[in-house]
Amino acid sequence: MRAIFVIAALLVTPASALDTNAVVGWADQNCATGTSECSEFASDALKAGGEDYCWNKWAPTLVNCLLYGKNPPHYYKTSFPGPRGSVVVYYDSKGPYHVAISKGDGTTDQHNHNACGEYGAWGNHYVIAPYGASELAWLQHGNSTGNESLPK
Repeated sequence: MRAIFVIAALLVTPASALDTNAVVGWADQNCATGTSECSEFASDALKAGGEDYCWNKWAPTLVNCLLYGKNPPHYYKTSFPGPRGSVVVYYDSKGPYHVAISKGDGTTDQHNHNACGEYGAWGNHYVIAPYGASELAWLQHGNSTGNESLPK
């Protein structure tokens, strides 16, 4: 099953694949600047990585668009920290109220209070990750799909 997922991830056209390094690069460069909302910041970071469909300055709308805006979906829910360039969603009983960009190592870049490179596993949260992000990054760093297993 994992091999099928890798093959499907490789079939994603370059025009639709999210460049998660560009997402994090933009977030790092712009984290401590400006006065935009958290979702505006996350949307701009995703846009820098090639996201061309979902952009919103309100967290619930951005989250809904990423998870349900396209058919087939381009993003999925997973646990923290998620792949580099993913969106961390903080929520309460009413739904999502804050988003941040995951750096993939347990830290995030967040706007509003400009928490740059800080630990991101606070409050109730989950991650929205682009399909293929971790598998493509793993393969692009010289690994093969031979008899090896992908990292979990």
